[in-house]
Amino acid sequence: MNSSWTVAPWSDIRRSHPVLRYAIYGCATCGVARVLVGTIAGLRIYTPTAWATAAEVGLPAAVFGALAGALAGCVVAVAARARR
Repeated sequence: MNSSWTVAPWSDIRRSHPVLRYAIYGCATCGVARVLVGTIAGLRIYTPTAWATAAEVGLPAAVFGALAGALAGCVVAVAARARR
């Protein structure tokens, strides 16, 4: 089965523009951490809806992480350009 949709390997992400790279790192880090927190909170509060709690907590955190990562990438890109 040949799929046209593939995930970029880490080497491609490391070679990408700093803004995109840091946005991906921020999204993944914040999203995964908050999904775990949401799952644990959901399991403690009401087990059948733990998946919804994980989504309610994880998705906004992933968006925030992507925005914060993109901002950090902008700072890194400007600092690298200033050093030249």
